Amino acid sequence: MGPDTLLVPAAVQTPYRWVKGRLPEHPLVSVIIPTKNSERTLRACLESVRAQTYRNFEIVVVDNFSSDSTVRIAKEYADLVLLAGPERTSQVKQGAANSKGDFIYKIDSDFVLEPSVLEKAVRVAVNENAVGVIIPNLSSPKISFWSEVRFFERLSYVGSKQIEAARFVRHDAYDKVGGHDGSLVAYEEHDLHNKVSKLGKIVRIRGAVEWHIGEPKSLADIVTTSWYYGKTAIRYVRRYPRIAATQILPVRRSLYNQRMVFMHRPKLLLGLTIYEIAKYLSGFLGLLAQTT
Repeated sequence: MGPDTLLVPAAVQTPYRWVKGRLPEHPLVSVIIPTKNSERTLRACLESVRAQTYRNFEIVVVDNFSSDSTVRIAKEYADLVLLAGPERTSQVKQGAANSKGDFIYKIDSDFVLEPSVLEKAVRVAVNENAVGVIIPNLSSPKISFWSEVRFFERLSYVGSKQIEAARFVRHDAYDKVGGHDGSLVAYEEHDLHNKVSKLGKIVRIRGAVEWHIGEPKSLADIVTTSWYYGKTAIRYVRRYPRIAATQILPVRRSLYNQRMVFMHRPKLLLGLTIYEIAKYLSGFLGLLAQTT
């Protein structure tokens, strides 16, 4: 391990720069990226962060003991590289504990940011005195047929108070609610959103998005991922039964906004139907596997 790589056995709290509850003039943003064998997408992700128009940020990569070149790539771009596991929630908590930012912004290693994301998020958070900011994310539609299906599904999420979750949050708010819950693998971001929203205002940016480039290339990829997340989704449902009912159900009013697209592209509508069936059936089977 290099000099900027730490093997972290326990959280080490680093103070950030709040003064009497007010933001500094140019608040520092800690971009925290959990990784696990992410060499395929990590470079594009990190380059998009380095290309941000807002310059006062640090990059903290928390790797889950990858066996590929993830750590080497991370050290080319990141200000700090940590090693921790066993899941993303634990990784992000380690990153937050060792970061200096006034804001914590968690992104996955297969996301690419448009250049003005940080600038818009900081501006709206400061202007609105918000504790959290929602940044829309969309699936890159050019990777596969299934990624195109997911693009239209995620497009229906934009502006939905039930489905979107804030991952850009004030550091003090993150600490106050205990950060991410390490027992959750699915809907962990919604859990954080629900907790932070009790402390103040949640706002959203417009005119800039995150693009998810780690899209499934086959139906088998969708089944595998959904089965894995389904194993722990019940924990979130039990914690927020009323909220979860609107977040998890496959039939949502927001999809109606895309009706004209699906009417003119029946193949896409068929793909969405197959995708939703595969996702929810696999998730249910994952739940059964965990409880039997």
